[in-house]
Formats: sequence, structure tokens, C-alpha cells
Amino acid sequence: MLLALILVLETGYVTWFICSFIWARAISQWLVNGLDQHYVQSTSEAGIKAHANSVTLMQLLGMIVAPVYFSFFADIGWPNILLMMVLTGFITFGVWKQLQHKQSIVVPTVGVLLDQRRHKLEYQDWLFLIYVISTATGSLLFSSNAIFIVTDFYHLKHPIVQGGLLLTIMNLTAIVSVIINKRTIQIKQSMAHREVLVYSRKLVILSSVLVVQIFCLWLRPVDAYFFLVGWGIVIGYFYGLFYLFTRLLVTHLAVTENKQWVLSLYNNQSSYSVVLSSVVLLFLSIATHFAGVDMIPYILAAIAFFIISGFVVAILLRYRIHLSN
Repeated sequence: MLLALILVLETGYVTWFICSFIWARAISQWLVNGLDQHYVQSTSEAGIKAHANSVTLMQLLGMIVAPVYFSFFADIGWPNILLMMVLTGFITFGVWKQLQHKQSIVVPTVGVLLDQRRHKLEYQDWLFLIYVISTATGSLLFSSNAIFIVTDFYHLKHPIVQGGLLLTIMNLTAIVSVIINKRTIQIKQSMAHREVLVYSRKLVILSSVLVVQIFCLWLRPVDAYFFLVGWGIVIGYFYGLFYLFTRLLVTHLAVTENKQWVLSLYNNQSSYSVVLSSVVLLFLSIATHFAGVDMIPYILAAIAFFIISGFVVAILLRYRIHLSN
């Protein structure tokens, strides 16, 4: 709420803005993780797909609804504050109510106590988290600099409108990809290890497509905008699948192996990617300023670095899971 007040009252104190932004983000992440942890603990193996589909779809919808809403209604001030208060209160009440009926399901694991597995990160868990954060950081670098890329790299005439439309198309396509995806295999207890292999293989395939698409960004055809729209449709579709399959895998780990700590770290991956991308942008802005060169090609190089890193880590994850099984 403090962040909303600062935005509405147009307070010029940067320190207040930064502190309130961190506070608001921490609270929202805590609420999201609390709800997700509760529902995962009360989810059976048969309900993993339904839970992952629902959470992924709602998160992608939120990513597109909020920017569109504030693009048209950012200037109405106090009604926005009231709306934020109502939504925050509703979510907080939901978390509190769910915690009053908190359940724990006992999941059989071999050779490791549940309390130990809850907070223990194995090598493949680290690989999975690095993969997610790396890919999410590359995506955030693109989305946060889309207007500048469209302006300085492709030299389009209406960069704000065209860049906003490109991001909207990507987000809509990501939502559609989650809705129409019906091919995920239902999990059975006897197939738990095989399902992890299936998900890890899908992550390798998705990462390879993202790598190819990132290199396509360096192409500058004559009709650049239609090229970008086509590129956005493809990348949006596979980005939606990236979110869906990573959510399926982390929910599978939390339900079948009681790895709630991995789920908590996954739920906070957006915060890690924000920090990491901000550090990269700060370094690039300082370096290119003193070097006197254009920053955009280096941003594209940074995007490619994180996407390729995610691809390499996905291969390592697939190999590690194959060995462990």
C-alpha cells in the first residue's frame, strides 16, 4: 500500500520508493508462496497436473492483465489504492483461512526422513533452480528493454506502440500455449522417476528452441515488425510451456518427494531474476557509457548468454536425473 501511495501522490523520494517496492514485493511473494505451499501439501499425485496448469495460467494472466489495466487506469488514483487494498486483504484472508485448516500428507520416500528431504537441496535441485533463474533472467532482460530494442536495433517508427503490442502478443500466446496443452502424462506412483525424466527432456527441447529464437533476434529483415510479431508468437508459445513444465516438475518434487524448500525457491525465482537482471543492466550501462558504444547489442548478448546458460544447465539436469535413476 505504501508503494501505491507513493505512485499516486507522486512522491519524489527515491529511497522511499525503493524501500516500499522491496517491502511490497516481499509481502506479495510471501503470500503467493504460502498459498502454493498449502495447496501443494493437500494435493495428491493425481492432482499435480491440474494444480500446475491452474497456477501457471493465473500467473500468466496476471502478468498481462496488470500492465494493461494500469496503462488505461493508472491516473484514477485513490480507486486504485482501494482496489489494491481489497485484493491484498482478500489474499491475506485466504492465506489465513487456509492455514487454519492446514493439512500434511505423508509421502513415502526411500531411505531419507521427510524432515531431512524438506530442506535438503540435492545437486539436481540446484541445477533445476539455476536453469529456471537463468531462463527467467534472459526473458526479463528482453521484456524490460523491448522498447529500446525495437527503437535502437530495429529502428521502427512507433516503438512504444509496436513494442507494447509485441509483448502483449507474446503474453497472449503464452497463455494460449498453456490452455491448449493437453499432452502432459498423468503421474502415477510407479512412474514417478520416469515423469521426472519426461519433464527434464521437455526442458532441454524448450531451451533449444529458445536458443534458436534468441539468435533470430540478430536478424534484421526488411519488414522487421512482421518478423518480430512472428518471432513473438513462437517465443511466447514456448515461454508458456517453459513456465508450465517447470511448474509441473517442481510441484511433482514437492508432492512426491516432499521438497517444499525447492518449491519456495522456485516461487521466488522472479525476485532473483529481477535482482540479477538489474545488476547486469547497471554494469552494462556503466561500461557502455565509458566505452562510448551502443548498449542494445550488449543487452542482446546478455540475453543470449542467460538463455544459452539455461540450455546447458538443462542438459546437465537431464543427464544427472538419468544417472540418479
